[in-house]
Amino acid sequence: MNKQTAFVVTLILLLFTAEACSPTRKLKEGERLLVKNKIIEEDKKEKGSTLETEDYVLQKPNKKLLGIWRFNLWVYNLVNQEKMRRNQVRKDSLTEVKNEARLAKGKPEKELKPVFGARLLKFGEPPAIYDSSLTQMSDRNMEQYLFNKGYFHAHVRDSTSFRGKKKVIKYYFITYGPAHTYRNVSMIIDDPRVKSAMEQERIFKDTPLKTGERFDLDQIDEERMRITKAMRKQGYFFFNNQYVEFAADTGLPDNKIDISLRIRDPQISMRRGDDTVVINKHIPCKIRHVYVEPEYRPGVDQKYSHADTFYLDRNPYIILHNGNLKYTPRILTKQIIIESGNYFNTDDNDITYQNFSSLRNFKYINIDFTYVETKGNVGYLDCYIKLSPSKRQSFSASFQGTTTGAYPGLEASFSYQNKNAFFSAEQLEFRLFGRAESQIINDTTFQNIRRVFNTLEFGGEFSIKFPKFLVPFNIGRYSKRNNPLTTLRLPITYQTRPDYARFLSNISFGYEWNETPQKRHRFNPVEFTIIRVQLSDHFRKTLQQSQDRFLLNSFTNHIISSTSYTYLYSNYKANNTPGNYVTLKAGVEYGGNILYGLAKAGKWKQDSTGRYLISYVPFAQFVKTEFDFRDYWVMSKRNTLAFRAVLGVGVPYGNSNVMPFEKSFSAAGANDLRGFIARRLGPGSHYSGGLFDQFGDIKLLFTLEERFKLTDQIELGLYADAGNIWLMRKDLDREFGEFRFDRFYKEIAISAGLGIRLNLGFFIFRLDPAFPVYNPASVNNFDPNTTEKDRDPWRIKYLRFRDLRWNFAIGYPF
Repeated sequence: MNKQTAFVVTLILLLFTAEACSPTRKLKEGERLLVKNKIIEEDKKEKGSTLETEDYVLQKPNKKLLGIWRFNLWVYNLVNQEKMRRNQVRKDSLTEVKNEARLAKGKPEKELKPVFGARLLKFGEPPAIYDSSLTQMSDRNMEQYLFNKGYFHAHVRDSTSFRGKKKVIKYYFITYGPAHTYRNVSMIIDDPRVKSAMEQERIFKDTPLKTGERFDLDQIDEERMRITKAMRKQGYFFFNNQYVEFAADTGLPDNKIDISLRIRDPQISMRRGDDTVVINKHIPCKIRHVYVEPEYRPGVDQKYSHADTFYLDRNPYIILHNGNLKYTPRILTKQIIIESGNYFNTDDNDITYQNFSSLRNFKYINIDFTYVETKGNVGYLDCYIKLSPSKRQSFSASFQGTTTGAYPGLEASFSYQNKNAFFSAEQLEFRLFGRAESQIINDTTFQNIRRVFNTLEFGGEFSIKFPKFLVPFNIGRYSKRNNPLTTLRLPITYQTRPDYARFLSNISFGYEWNETPQKRHRFNPVEFTIIRVQLSDHFRKTLQQSQDRFLLNSFTNHIISSTSYTYLYSNYKANNTPGNYVTLKAGVEYGGNILYGLAKAGKWKQDSTGRYLISYVPFAQFVKTEFDFRDYWVMSKRNTLAFRAVLGVGVPYGNSNVMPFEKSFSAAGANDLRGFIARRLGPGSHYSGGLFDQFGDIKLLFTLEERFKLTDQIELGLYADAGNIWLMRKDLDREFGEFRFDRFYKEIAISAGLGIRLNLGFFIFRLDPAFPVYNPASVNNFDPNTTEKDRDPWRIKYLRFRDLRWNFAIGYPF
């Protein structure tokens, strides 16, 4: 370990040591800091039980960062609050004096702002001062919780251990006793229609309340909600949780319980004009009429001059408006799953809401139901879909920081958007942008690496999205639940660097649709790209001297014509509800097959290597697959463990002997292996010296990251990344770069680090420094100036501060 690294490590240790002695320094006489709660089980709970008794302890110690440092308490103690209050009073007084002068000049007042100490204190946490009165309440809380979980005879006692004069450890001793389990579970449903509805929703078969299972009051409440949801899906609009009753007989021997379910009859009174309607039986409800209000204004008692009926697939919809509809009736009715004559169904309501929301045309969406009448044993409802349009056209300009890989940059853009271009919610957008990035380049001798704003990029993009399948032939009826989308994009980009300039023009046409709310498909039958490259004289000579086939191919004019399909799955919830959530993105792309067939049939012109040309430009032919799996364990609202696995394979064939530059894989950077320079890792254990960006045909990436919140806005991330890229075939110019089963596992690079994130809700700014832990290319570093240490792949043994990679980015890495 060198002196610089030793200094950093020593500094960190001193910081933690100093903090360990300091948390009690501001306590008053007689106050003690609660440093730990420890729960001890004096007997065994039921096998397989997962209990969260610690959540019911009322007083908890201060949070620790990485289990070591009470960071929030340290920040709290850092602030001299008496001095802060004096400074605040002084600053407020000065601001008030200035405001008087501003008002005298007719200027608006300036708001009072907190001093630095007050802002800093928001990130602090007061010391957890031990309070014995909360201990007995915690005992009772845990006993009540355990009773609700089936441990009717559980007992909790506590003891206190004093550490020195200022610290306390609290012990809670739990005796569970026997768990009470179900002997008989019965569901008594007198109404045959209610019973039939519950059978259709598999209420009886799928219930978790089964003989032999432990009594659990929370599970009973969840069952009550499940039954309510199922009944409302079957048309029972008035059904709610209060009609589901459970009765338990706990006076049985051997800690057994008999539990029975009953559905209580409703007692609902409603005014209908001068009459009062009483509903005292559970009745399914049908939809009588569906009304759409596309000009709805919240809080305004609106009267409409027109009530026009439109039919879609023989289903009538009544559109209420005042003339000059802003939307075609078809685009409105296409989003509605709710249909006249159908039974009320909460799923239909949810999907209808999602369909209208996906149009991105309405700032307010509400679906209401009004009871109309009862005929026989069926109730009738009128549905009102209230839509408040958002602004149709908008202009925007932005100036922001960007990151590509680990390279910082600046971007300015201007865009025009029309959310309802042709009155059917078509989203038309035109965007112009300019971007400057700072990338690592070498001087003419390739000896000195420097970083400047050397990459400039200018471009524009026209895109339009149609909320339907736009095809030149009849595809028949498709479900409204599919939420289809057709997209046409025409981007053009010009990129210039000191060594070369690239011009890219592209056209793509594709479709997206839902299979279920969790599953989405994306199919692009057409994507055509033309890449033209201009090289500086020096760079052209350098490429020719390298004789690297991939680099030579990457920096020549070429054409890519491809077809792709992508499958997307996600059950992720954005509200941080504890649970396990996964996302999967799997795709396949074929390029050049149609052109190759036409070229062979038409005997197109070929170059010296046998490649077919279009206007003297070769086209790429390849197949590429990629899988991106992500798993999120949300353990609490402040702690998430995230895992990512990526596998990609590209195979060139036919008209290509290497993958096109734009379709190849690269490694490292701010969202990849964070301890290495973006695109300078690999392939395999090939040592490139960092002179050129490196690309491959195969990619593996594994990332494990724990995210935890210090405050509502400041988060930390502890992460480890592993992976690399490889070539499909052996390449003499990039020795040890090809994939081989007998050594690929030795060529997986590893990096790790600890990052800090600022979460502003709409933006997450991320600084993720990382060290290279294992670099497989080091073993093939045969530079005469290197030592045995330089050739050791385990770089963790020789940490140097200069090896730390600083990755600044916006958003989470995945």
